[in-house]
Parts: sequence; structure tokens; C-alpha cells
Amino acid sequence: MKELDVIEVVLLAVFVAVPFWGVVDASRIPSEAWRKAGRSKRFWVFVQVATLYIGAVIYIAGIRRDVRFFLAPPAPEWDGANS
Repeated sequence: MKELDVIEVVLLAVFVAVPFWGVVDASRIPSEAWRKAGRSKRFWVFVQVATLYIGAVIYIAGIRRDVRFFLAPPAPEWDGANS
């Protein structure tokens, strides 16, 4: 058995770290934001666990942005009278 090269170790770390981070990130977002985005928190955590890197990349590339949009506080109302 040969020793792992540095590149192999880095790739292995990426393929483990990205899905782990994705699952932790998705789990920390409140269920209310998921509901408002029309997404299922349970489904996307499961997809990342089941498919590992592929599910995590899909989550990070698009789903995360959709859900995190609903975490932002609403913009303050502006009446325009003071300008």
C-alpha cells in the first residue's frame, strides 16, 4: 500500500469537509426560513448526507442562497418626506 500524496490528502479532506459543512450549515438555519423559501430542511440535510459531495455542492450553489434570503431583516420603511 502506497503512502497518500499531499494532493490525495487535500482532495480527501475537501470531499469530507464540504458535505460536513453543508449539513451543519443547513441544520443551523431556522425552519421558518426554509418554510418561507418553499424548501424542506429535512430533505436537504438528507440529500447531503446520502450523496455527500454532490448534494453539498448543489446545496451550496443554489439552495443555501434561496433559504438565507429569508434570514435577512426586512428593509426599513422609507416615507421620503424627510428628503
